Amino acid sequence: MKPITFSELANLYFGDYSAVWARKQMQRLIQANPTLTAEFASMPYRHRSFRFTPRQLALIYEQLGEP
Repeated sequence: MKPITFSELANLYFGDYSAVWARKQMQRLIQANPTLTAEFASMPYRHRSFRFTPRQLALIYEQLGEP
């Protein structure tokens, strides 16, 4: 698994929608998941992170399912 940008991840989950809407929905999904939010708080993650590390992606896929 390679690092991908926030926009790329949002496009994987919400590819049928505009890029702006997809990013907003992705952020909402992350913020609505308390386990994911707590895990991200313990890592070097910021709300405006440009890339997700493989560890962060694995956590996202575990909590939200594969896109």
